[in-house]
Amino acid sequence: MRVKKTIHILFILFIIVYIILLSWTIYWHTLHTGILSRFNADINDALQFEPTPHNVSTPISTQIFGDDDITASAKILLDALQNQFELSKQEPLFDDDTLIDPTLERERCHRYNLTYDGRLKRRRIFYGSLIADDSWENLATSALEHYGMLHSVVFVESNRTQSKFAREWRFGVESKNLHLLQKIFGFGDTKVNVEYFVNEDMRLELIQREHEQRALIVDRWKKNGMTMEDIGYIADIDETFTRDFLRAMQICQVEQFDNHGNCKNPKVRASSLVFEGGPQCLTQRFWNHPDLVLGECIDKINPSTKHFLGQRRTWEGIAPNAPLHLGYTSIWHFRKLPPDTTHYPLLKPSDFRNGPGTQYNLTQMNITYDYNGYHFHNFFSSIETLRTKYGTFGHPNRIAHRMQLHQINRDMASFTRCALDQSQDDRESLYPLVTGGGLKYMEERDGPLPLAFRVHGYVHTKMEELRTMGQLNLQKERNQRRIFVYLGAHCRTIEDYVQQELIHNNWEVYLWEPNPQMHAFLLNRYAETQQNNTRFHILPYAAGIEDGSIQLHLQKGQENITNLEQFPANNTCTNKNSRLSFNSVYESIKGVNYTSISVPQRNFPEWLSQFQLSTENMDRLQLKIDIVGAEYDILERMLSTKSENDDICFADVIEVEFYSHLFPKESEEYRKRQSLKETFKDRYEKKCGVQPKTSFLDIFS
Repeated sequence: MRVKKTIHILFILFIIVYIILLSWTIYWHTLHTGILSRFNADINDALQFEPTPHNVSTPISTQIFGDDDITASAKILLDALQNQFELSKQEPLFDDDTLIDPTLERERCHRYNLTYDGRLKRRRIFYGSLIADDSWENLATSALEHYGMLHSVVFVESNRTQSKFAREWRFGVESKNLHLLQKIFGFGDTKVNVEYFVNEDMRLELIQREHEQRALIVDRWKKNGMTMEDIGYIADIDETFTRDFLRAMQICQVEQFDNHGNCKNPKVRASSLVFEGGPQCLTQRFWNHPDLVLGECIDKINPSTKHFLGQRRTWEGIAPNAPLHLGYTSIWHFRKLPPDTTHYPLLKPSDFRNGPGTQYNLTQMNITYDYNGYHFHNFFSSIETLRTKYGTFGHPNRIAHRMQLHQINRDMASFTRCALDQSQDDRESLYPLVTGGGLKYMEERDGPLPLAFRVHGYVHTKMEELRTMGQLNLQKERNQRRIFVYLGAHCRTIEDYVQQELIHNNWEVYLWEPNPQMHAFLLNRYAETQQNNTRFHILPYAAGIEDGSIQLHLQKGQENITNLEQFPANNTCTNKNSRLSFNSVYESIKGVNYTSISVPQRNFPEWLSQFQLSTENMDRLQLKIDIVGAEYDILERMLSTKSENDDICFADVIEVEFYSHLFPKESEEYRKRQSLKETFKDRYEKKCGVQPKTSFLDIFS
C-alpha cells in the first residue's frame, strides 16, 4: 500500500512539474514572439476574423471591422499591431520603452544637436486628437508609430462637423468601434478616452468649433494625472512625429522643455512629409504639425497665477478657447504684453495648432534627412468618404459629391494623379509628387520609414487599393453629365467661358433665346463652335412652366439685328442695347415702344427632366436665368417640395436676374418676387439638403 501511495504521489508531482515547465515554455515563447495573448483574444473576438498570414497575397476586399468596414491594407496593419513583429519576422518593429541605454540615448540626442544629461526616466507623453470619419488605416498607422510611448490618449468626437452638419456617433459608449479604438491604442497602462462634444449654438462654426472641441483634451489630461513635467501632444489622427524624434523629446535636454523662459518659447513643431492618399504619393510639400508643449506651459495644467492672461481671438464670446491674439505671441514680438513681463501666457490646445513654435532645422543636424514627422493625408477607404470630408467638414465645398475629384481641392490633384499612376503629368497640383515615390525619397536620404510602411505587404496592398479607387472614380466621372443652361441668352458675350470652361470640361451647353433676331444673332456668332462641337445647342424657345406660345415684345428700331456689327455703340452688345424683348407680364408698363410677336414656349422643368440627372453619376447643372418675368413661375415650380422633381438640386450655380424693381412696390408682383429672393436659400435647403452657392443672392437686381 505504501509503495502504491508513494508512486501515486510521485506521479502527481511529475504532472505538476510538467505543467510548470510547459507553462514556462509557453510564457517564454510569448515573450520571444511579442504576442500579447490577451490583446489577441480581445481584438480577434471583436474583429470577427482570424489573423491573415502575410506570406500570402491579401485580396483587395472589405471585411466587417467593429461597426465599420475594413480594407485589406488596414487589416494588415491591425495584424501587425497584434503580432508586434513584421520586419522579416526577425527584427522587432518597436523599440523597448522599459530599458534606457545611455549610449544609445546619447547617440539619439546627438542626431538632433541635443544633449543627453543622463536622464534615466522618459518624459511622459499625453496625446490628444479630434476623431470623426478617420479610416482605421490611419488609426492603425498612428497606433503603430506611437506604440508603447503614450501615457494617455484622448480623442474628441462631435455630433456635428466643423461646418455644423449633423453626424452619428461613431465611437459611442459601449460601441464595438470604441472597444477596438481602446484596444489598438491601449497597450500596457496607456489610458484611452473618447470625450463627446455637443454644442448646438449654430454661430459656432469652422475652426472655432474645432478649437472648442480640442479644449476637452486638456480637461481629460488633467483627470488622467498630467503634471507640469509631462509633454502635451496635439495632433490630427493623420499626423505623427517620427518615432525616433519623439523618443528624443522624451529623453534629451530640449530648450522648449528645459529652458523655455517661463513659457516664452514653449512649443516644438514638426517638419512633416506629406503623403497624399498612399505611401508612394509623397508630395513636394512640408507640413508644420503635430505640436508638443510641456505641461508647465499648458493652461489648466500649470496652476500658477503669475502668467499673463493674453487676449484671445473669440467671436461674440462664443469661443472662449480660441487662440491667443498674435500680439501676445512672438509672431508680433509680444507687443501687447507689458515690457516688464516675465511669465508669458499659458497655452490652450488651440495655441498648439496656431501661432509660433520651434521647428528644428533638420538640414543643420547630424542626420541625412529633412523631416521629423509624417502627414498621411486623405488615406481613406473610399472615394465617397473622401468626398464627404470635403463636403461637410472644415471649409466645405457643398458640391464635393458632384465635382471631378481633382477639382474639389488643389491638394486633390496630387491624389488623383497618384491614384491613376499619372505622376509625370502633375502640372495642376499645388504640391506636385516627388519623382520615384515616397519610399525611394526616404531611402535615398537614409531616413526613417513610418512603421506602417515597414509592415510586410502593406505598401503594395494600399497602392493597389488606391488605384482601384481611382479607376472606379474615373469611370463614374466619365458617366457624369454636365448641363449648362442659359435662359434668355440674348447677345451676351460668353465665348471665353463657353470655350475655356464648359466645352473644355465636357459640359453640354444649351442657350435659350426666343427672340428670332437674337436667335439668328447667336447662330451667326457661334456658328463655328456649334459646327465643331455636338454638345453646343442654341434653342429658339421661351422658358415657362407649360408648353405653348407667348407674346414677346420687341423694342422698336432693333427688330432686325442679327449680327454684332449692327449694334450701335461701337458694335458692343451692352445691357442697354440688349434689352430687345420682354415677357407679356410687363404689358402694363407704360412708356415703352414695342411690337408684339408670338414665339414658342417650352415647359422648362419638364424639359430639364429629360436628362434624368442622377446622384449616382454625380451629374451637375449650371443655371443662368434672365428672362424678364418668367423666372418667378419657373423657380416656384422647381422649388416646390411637393414636386418629386429635384433637378434644381443638381445646380452648382444658380444665377437669376429678377426684375421686381420694374413693378410698383405696393403691387403683388413686386411682393412675391421679393419674398422669393428672401426665402430662396431656406427653401432650397429644405428641398435639397444643402444651401445654394453663396453668390446666388448677390446677383439679383
